[in-house]
Amino acid sequence: MDRALIARFRSAPELGLHFLLGSLIVVALPRLLPNPLSAEAARTGAALAIAVTVAIYAAEVAIVRSWWWTGIGPYVGVTAAAGFALYAPDERAMLTIPAAGLLGAGVTFTVSLVRRPSIIERAAFWMQPKAPDFIRPYCWNTTAIWALLFVAFGFGIGWTTWFDSPNTGRRVVGWVPVTVGAFSLVEFLVRKWWFRHYEDKWIDRVLAKIFPWQSTELGRRSHTHIQSVIAANDSNVPEPDTAVSDTNEQETERP
Repeated sequence: MDRALIARFRSAPELGLHFLLGSLIVVALPRLLPNPLSAEAARTGAALAIAVTVAIYAAEVAIVRSWWWTGIGPYVGVTAAAGFALYAPDERAMLTIPAAGLLGAGVTFTVSLVRRPSIIERAAFWMQPKAPDFIRPYCWNTTAIWALLFVAFGFGIGWTTWFDSPNTGRRVVGWVPVTVGAFSLVEFLVRKWWFRHYEDKWIDRVLAKIFPWQSTELGRRSHTHIQSVIAANDSNVPEPDTAVSDTNEQETERP
């Protein structure tokens, strides 16, 4: 798929809104639920989950404008589970909401593996339009791991909640942000080690000493690509308007 078409996906804002939805539904909502949970509190939480989901989805449609259906999975999952919680307001139904949201995210990531480009590839080329083509396999593999992680957590929360106990389901939910944060850190380090693509940041300067780009073929390719992008950007810098500067100098020299 060409870069112009990838840019239409606007996946960076889409992923940002998905992260916001996940933070509210998976992290905040279970922590706000009282224990024990009354039917009234469950209905209030379910209604709030629906309202938040609809609001974030409306923001995504307004931002993306096209390809909105590519990320609809988490919204459908959360809304359906919250609707079920309105009908059967108890703790198990409420914990189904984050499980359904994670499963929806997993399905969305999985579909993008077949209907390429993958979610991570869309985001990468949206944020860095001049990124090299050789990052595509890495983006596909990273998307697959995220998909597996989301599906595993969604299934794990649902299974423990319904076939063990809601308290066990709560504990599994509590591990979601910890695991996501740890995997994000590991993925960042692996990406830096794999591509040796460094910027002028303190963390990149430290990693460049540990993993020098000269040591691997892919690191040398990344460095060559970066240098070509810098050279292309420098060649497009407009020259200063000498006529205006000369006029200013003449006016300054007048008595």
